[in-house]
Amino acid sequence: MNPKHIQYSWQKYYNQAGAYYTAVEKGMWEENIANKEERRKNITKKVEKLRERIEAWCNKNGYDKMGNDVERKNDDGTIYYKRTDWEMVDDIEGNLINDDQWMPHPNQLIKMNKLWKRYR
Repeated sequence: MNPKHIQYSWQKYYNQAGAYYTAVEKGMWEENIANKEERRKNITKKVEKLRERIEAWCNKNGYDKMGNDVERKNDDGTIYYKRTDWEMVDDIEGNLINDDQWMPHPNQLIKMNKLWKRYR
């Protein structure tokens, strides 16, 4: 292996003081954190709009016609636990507001996109 390759790799990841990030990489890291916070704010706004959209649809069509995110049934087929779409969206909004590190899973974002189309 070329010795300059090893030296370049070492210098890329460790500066002379032994710190992991160089100044350029540190700036990129801080920029990424700022972008993540901006994405969180945008997702929070969209979740609020979706919750309001579900509420408006339910006021127009009836709350009994709202869909369920999760349903658990007995062997008899009776539902003993259900979580409505509104409750799911409200839980996501609460997690976004109260926990700075939490982000919704991509599957939840896909579900919310389907809900946005469903509750027109």
